[in-house]
Amino acid sequence: MCRSLHGATSGFRVLYVFVFLHHPRWLLDRYPGSDWERVHGALQDAGNVKAVFAGHIHRMRYDGTRDVRLRSSMPDVKFGKNKKRVEIQKARTEQALYQYENTVLIAFREVADALKEIETYKEQIASKVEEQTGRNQKSEGDM
Repeated sequence: MCRSLHGATSGFRVLYVFVFLHHPRWLLDRYPGSDWERVHGALQDAGNVKAVFAGHIHRMRYDGTRDVRLRSSMPDVKFGKNKKRVEIQKARTEQALYQYENTVLIAFREVADALKEIETYKEQIASKVEEQTGRNQKSEGDM
């Protein structure tokens, strides 16, 4: 594979390479012994592989990103089951969105709390400075 990948791009300045496979070999539970780590290393060494697409799974899935995006795609012939999968995925997406929104809101609250603490601290310092200035002026007047 390494020779094929380098041979396909030799003599050209290729910025983006998309690799298409029949089977998603990175799914080690389905394809044990696929030696994906070696293949992944070759894709990474090429430096311009941006995504790997594979079929044969019979439903759309996204397996995350390491150095390249891993996607499996193939139409699902199990029509009724697919609708339920879509509903489940929508619910998961909504849950992830709510978790993200909650994280952002917590971060905003923490920043607002920190800014309030800074403002309170500044007010305390100003009060102490004012108090000390008043004492100094009074002691100078007593002399």
